[in-house]
Amino acid sequence: MIGTGNKNEHELGFFVKYGDGGADVKPIVHLFKSQVFQLAEYLEVPEDIRKRIPTTDTYSAEQTQEEFFFRVPFEILDSVWFGWEQGVPQSKLQMHSN
Repeated sequence: MIGTGNKNEHELGFFVKYGDGGADVKPIVHLFKSQVFQLAEYLEVPEDIRKRIPTTDTYSAEQTQEEFFFRVPFEILDSVWFGWEQGVPQSKLQMHSN
């Protein structure tokens, strides 16, 4: 089975262990959520698919992924996370939220 989980979902636990987390191959697991959005735009994935709000469908208290991930927009979360991994000082991070 090929999984569609990205770095945010995989590393922060937004998956079902024996569901989408149990994929044999995870080709985009190294990409931040914001990079997946950029890739989808580049590949011209239809906008109604790109703009669809992802949810768990398994968590009893419905919430969006952004709500699950500390209520921080992905553009900011991914910038901070990338900076932390790469040793970029906070003053050098460029954080933009749509």
